[in-house]
Amino acid sequence: MHDNCILRDITADFAPQVPNFCTNIQCQSRSGDLALPVLPIPRLARLSLLEARQSAKGGRLKQASVVRAARLVVIEDNGGDVFLLERALKKQDFRFELIHLLDGGEALAFIRRQGAYADAEIPNLILLDLNLSKYTGEDLLREIRSAKHLARVPVCVWSSSQSRRDQALLADLGVARFITKPSGLDQFMEIGKIIKDLVS
Repeated sequence: MHDNCILRDITADFAPQVPNFCTNIQCQSRSGDLALPVLPIPRLARLSLLEARQSAKGGRLKQASVVRAARLVVIEDNGGDVFLLERALKKQDFRFELIHLLDGGEALAFIRRQGAYADAEIPNLILLDLNLSKYTGEDLLREIRSAKHLARVPVCVWSSSQSRRDQALLADLGVARFITKPSGLDQFMEIGKIIKDLVS
């Protein structure tokens, strides 16, 4: 037996949990390392070790089953419509985060990452009203399409307008979906499913 021999069992904590668990034991002495046979650690054990180390460092290893909430940016100056939209989304079985931009000026700051939106994260979907103050929905859509960081973000336009010209123009600008705002509550609730399908 070597003097001051230090045995370090780096996997002992997991031995009771894994069948046929193999441990890696290293022995050190004053004269140097004593080479012992290194037994392979089963894959399941290695994963357990990795999880423990990551957990100790702040839990950076996340479970694959955790679904990130869809980030939805809604550019709309009608608070009532936003309230109904949120109700419609809550009826759907998915997680979402709603960022409400009240007018064209606030939306433009978000698109250009200015002021309070300098570090804004890229959304999963932008829902845009056509009739806004300060800037029109068409102006904002052109801004969105010229912003490189938003190039792949689908834009859904909703409006009370039923103009074929508007729909054709927006199709040319790459709108993913044009939704005519419904007048009835039941029809409004259906918008939640449309948006869920767009971000799924």
